Amino acid sequence: MLKKINALLLTLLLSVTASSALGAPSEITVTDCDPAGLSAKFKVEILSYLPGQENPHMAKGDPLSWNNGENVDNLSNPAALAKLPDKEIFTELLSADSAPVEVRVYLRITLPLETAFTWPDDYYPEDYPHKWKEQIALTYYTNELRGTMTFTPRALAGIASQDQLRELRNVEQLVVVGADGKVQTLKAQAWYGNVGEVQYYNISNGEYGNVWDTQSTFPMTVYGVSYKYLEHDITVTQPENGAIAPIEESGIVKVKHGEDAEFTVTANSGYQIACLLIDGERVDVDERYLCTYKFPKVTGAHTIGAVFEEDANAPEIGADKGVSGTVADVIETSDDTEVAAFEKGGFTNGGTVHIVSASGLVTTKTEGTFTADTDGFVQAVKLKVEYEEGAESRGLTLAVKPLDAAKPFSADKKYYALLLNKKTNYYDLFPTALNAIGNLEVAVKPVGDYFSEGTIFVYSGTATDSGTPVTPDTPANPDSGPKSGGGCAAGVGALALLAALPLLRRRTGK
Repeated sequence: MLKKINALLLTLLLSVTASSALGAPSEITVTDCDPAGLSAKFKVEILSYLPGQENPHMAKGDPLSWNNGENVDNLSNPAALAKLPDKEIFTELLSADSAPVEVRVYLRITLPLETAFTWPDDYYPEDYPHKWKEQIALTYYTNELRGTMTFTPRALAGIASQDQLRELRNVEQLVVVGADGKVQTLKAQAWYGNVGEVQYYNISNGEYGNVWDTQSTFPMTVYGVSYKYLEHDITVTQPENGAIAPIEESGIVKVKHGEDAEFTVTANSGYQIACLLIDGERVDVDERYLCTYKFPKVTGAHTIGAVFEEDANAPEIGADKGVSGTVADVIETSDDTEVAAFEKGGFTNGGTVHIVSASGLVTTKTEGTFTADTDGFVQAVKLKVEYEEGAESRGLTLAVKPLDAAKPFSADKKYYALLLNKKTNYYDLFPTALNAIGNLEVAVKPVGDYFSEGTIFVYSGTATDSGTPVTPDTPANPDSGPKSGGGCAAGVGALALLAALPLLRRRTGK
């Protein structure tokens, strides 16, 4: 029994140890990047203000000041050059990352408490006993100090090159370590300019809203650091007749060691994806128009490219300015699960629909009914549509081609497209037109009502327009699935489940 207990305890200990290390960097190294020993030549100031004040410019009294610099006026209290930090300090700070990381230290200064600080005579009301002022000031600085922290080298002697100062732009974060071991981090920003003929740098803890707030004890040490993670190159070859994203101008995408890297491959209008080229090898994909590829837990360099081929039957999209559309998938058979669920909802069997005319500058909507022909399903086109802010009222056109050139669309039939209105949660019906080359064209507008993701179902059938305007549009109920005026409840549930399926999953017919 005792052996079993010991084994259990050992298992629990190993589990705790493993979980505590989960997510922490596999390796941390600390590098001294202090150019020409500038840490020993800095003016350091903390502009303090009362708790509750949001604007440090409203601070009372003089700032706390330390001087490691040369030729800096009005500073007397020296700071000390600190030793390089222990890497253990950064273990918890970087616990969200697992990639090996180099901590680059550009500044390292220890700040003692400014006990000689004096408040202006008018800081407190006249009836405050004078003997309290020094004690209150000391308590304020040790227990309630807030403010902005800046580091500024000015008129420095012995700097061989201004490039050494420019390196300070690499400071990303100020790490403050109190005498009690408490660690704070502040986002840093750096800038440089000229005072007369003297170029200077100033590094602070970012925007004024990002203030320093400590309960730590003096002396405290401040490190100006940046982080360099182990990264790997993924070389992206931008293909003809399509696109791969993300892609950098250099063609190289940097990925942290151990992280996933996902790319989206999109075919241009009139083309489809023939294959991907991954590390020089052909990789076939099920998706014809848009797909994703993931490199999991990257530990080395990779390459990605793609080959596209013409697709005479691919739907074509035209869009207004500020709107872009991509064909994500085409469903070619009514046996597809999404189409079957759509039909079971009653949307093609006499159910009430909203009939939309999106031609010209005016979009109108009236009540109506729609009944699909027997075997009236044509195809369903999955779209990914994006639009710029302000372009929600604009539209796009979709041209649907016959899937079999030997079976063109009939001029004796009427064809309609049905699309879910994401604002009302009802399906709207758009009449299509047969163009001169035998393709069905439908205009969808405004895109802000229907996208960024949607499936357009195209059927032949009969639509009856009652001529009664749709007033008002009923807001969508987040607790219900898509519906029509006469839809079947069973279909509503099925469509709600389908909404959770991944957009890019390819559905093949039987």
